[in-house]
Amino acid sequence: GAKAIRTLPVVMGGLSVKRLIAVGASQSAGRLGFYLNSVEPLTKIYDAALLSVGGPTMRTDLSLPIIKVLSETELAVASTNEIPRLQADTNNFRIWMMPGASHADNYGLAARSVALLRDANIVMGDSCDYPSRSRYPYRYVYNSAIVKLEQYLDKGTPLPQANPMVILTANPPTVGRDAYGNALGGVRMPENDAPIAMFQGGNSGAGMCFLNGTHVQFSKG
Repeated sequence: GAKAIRTLPVVMGGLSVKRLIAVGASQSAGRLGFYLNSVEPLTKIYDAALLSVGGPTMRTDLSLPIIKVLSETELAVASTNEIPRLQADTNNFRIWMMPGASHADNYGLAARSVALLRDANIVMGDSCDYPSRSRYPYRYVYNSAIVKLEQYLDKGTPLPQANPMVILTANPPTVGRDAYGNALGGVRMPENDAPIAMFQGGNSGAGMCFLNGTHVQFSKG
């Protein structure tokens, strides 16, 4: 598919292709990471890559720029053998960690629930142990990562480094938190620095609740 986009103008309706950025989220990030580690060095089809809320440890000798954007959930569900996902940055590889973000957030729920109700008459909801779905707006961080990859490719602008989240212990990872229960460090949004709620990457309960994160609104008092 990517090769066809690059070499066959008809695929893009006659438009020329300037850059190809590979993007994968969750399980797709894992599969894309495997491809980048094993096949991309041979084919060199893509110009850059974004791995979102997932992805394996990446080779350090890859030539294309890569940003990996991780939610707090990836730490909450990590096992000991997954700790290397928090590998060090290199010249063309960055990890951006999003404190309070959840793997499956409220924005995604809103988008999917409308489509499911319209197309399948299915009412989507959660029955988790804690109020579900973080409101950390990680879509903005995701969008920013695409822009920074484009600037790296077009102008040679270095990929921005992000402060890591505060991790107190590694096996299993535990996150440092403020007095409100919110995570410290990482890519800070207004929701982090002027919080009106406690929002975390973990939750528990039936089904996929462990991916949904938590959002507990502060009382007015």
